[in-house]
Amino acid sequence: MVFKGNPGTGKTLVASLVSKIYKEEGALSKGHTVSVCRNDLVGVYVGETAIKTKAICQSASGGVLFIDEVHALNESNDTYGMEALTTLIYEMEELKNDLCFIFAGYPKQVDEFLKANPGLQRRLNIVLDFDK
Repeated sequence: MVFKGNPGTGKTLVASLVSKIYKEEGALSKGHTVSVCRNDLVGVYVGETAIKTKAICQSASGGVLFIDEVHALNESNDTYGMEALTTLIYEMEELKNDLCFIFAGYPKQVDEFLKANPGLQRRLNIVLDFDK
């Protein structure tokens, strides 16, 4: 899923509700929400990012992984952000039966982010715009 909107429009709240609804419907086993941003996913040395990102995905398994301000992963085109994104895409396939990924951020920045990675764009079929 993709949630586009400015701060204070309810993206995080709706992500929490999605996890509870999916749990009640049997689509997720636990129904919890793990909220992260770039700093939670990206390491400080080469190789650490993939390990951190995979561990976060594992901790979110059974629920929703809410990645806020996702556009920060490729704004500066640094290798750490790209490593996190590559790991997220891999984990989307590995954990697709029991983890919902929600990528969130400002509308314009999220649109640019998705254009930069067609593989990711194909995997995110639900897009919600949050207007204030």
